[in-house]
Amino acid sequence: MKSIIKLINLHFWKSMLAPFFAFIFPIIFIVILGLLLGYDQLLGGALSIPSMTVGLIAMPQAIFEFKRSVLLKRIGVTKVKPWMFLLAISLYYVGIMLLSTAFCIVMSLAIFSSNWNEGLDWVNVPIDTNGTIGTIITPTFYQMLQNVNWGEFVWALFMNIFVATSIGLMLVSILKSSLAIQALGIPILIISQFLSAQVLPIPMVREVDAMYYLSYISPFKYSTGLMINAWQGSVQLSTDNSTILGLNTIGTDAYIQIQQNSIFNINSTMYYYYEKDGINSVEIFNKADKVVNLVMPFVWTIIFSGVAIKFFKWNNR
Repeated sequence: MKSIIKLINLHFWKSMLAPFFAFIFPIIFIVILGLLLGYDQLLGGALSIPSMTVGLIAMPQAIFEFKRSVLLKRIGVTKVKPWMFLLAISLYYVGIMLLSTAFCIVMSLAIFSSNWNEGLDWVNVPIDTNGTIGTIITPTFYQMLQNVNWGEFVWALFMNIFVATSIGLMLVSILKSSLAIQALGIPILIISQFLSAQVLPIPMVREVDAMYYLSYISPFKYSTGLMINAWQGSVQLSTDNSTILGLNTIGTDAYIQIQQNSIFNINSTMYYYYEKDGINSVEIFNKADKVVNLVMPFVWTIIFSGVAIKFFKWNNR
C-alpha cells in the first residue's frame, strides 16, 4: 500500500492538471465571487469546490492514466487487488481535498484581510421610531470564523468529499476515455456549482423555483447544504423581522441579532436575511431539508461506490 501511495504522489505533482484543479481553480472562484458578493455570502458554499474539482476531474484523470500506463498494465495479475488500488488512490486524493480546502481558507484570510476587524456596510435602515438611520454591517472576517461550527463543518466537508470521490471513481469505471471523463465530469461540476449555491448566494437559489427544484438532482446539493449551514454557523439570524433592526446598536450601526442553529438539530429552521427593497428573510433549511441533507450524502456515496466497484477494470476495453 505504501509503495502505491508513493507512486500516486509522484504522479500527482508531475501532472499540471491535478495541482491546478486542487489549488488554483478554487481560489479563482473565491477571489472573483468574494469580491463581487462578499465573503460572508460566499465561503460556506465555495469551500465545497476544492473537493469537487479534485474528485470529479483530477482523481479520475489520474486513475485513467494509471490504467493505460505500461507500469500498471499487468497489475491485475499481481497481488494488488483492484479494491486495494482504488482504496489507496481514494485515500490519497481525500488527503489532497482536505489540504486544498485548508489552503483555500488560508488564502481567504489573505484575500479578505482588510475585513479582519471591520465588516462591510450592508444597508441603511431606520433603527428607532424617531427615524434614526443606522447601517447594518456584515460580520467581520474574524467574527465569521468565530461563528463557524467547526466540528459540524468538518463533518459536512467529509460528506462532500465522500460524494465527490465516489462519483470520480464511478466516472473512471464506466467511461473509456480521458475525453469522456472530462466531458461528463466538468458539466457535473459546473451545474452543481450553481444549483448547490456554491457560486451564488443561497437565497437566490432558494427563491427561484426552477433552480430550487432542479437543485435536487445535484448529488452535491445536500453535502453543500450541510457546509453552508455549519459555516453560517453555530448561529442563525433571528426569525423576527420586527426586532432585527431594533435595539442591538452601537452608535448609528445596527447589527442583526442571531441565535443558535445546528445541522443535527432537525427541529430548528435556518433563515437567511437579505436586502431587497428593505430587509427580507427566506427560509433556507426546514426540518425536511435538514433530514434529507443528512441522509442523502450516504445514499449517493453508496450508489456511486457500488457502481465503481462493479465496473472497474484495469484495461480500457
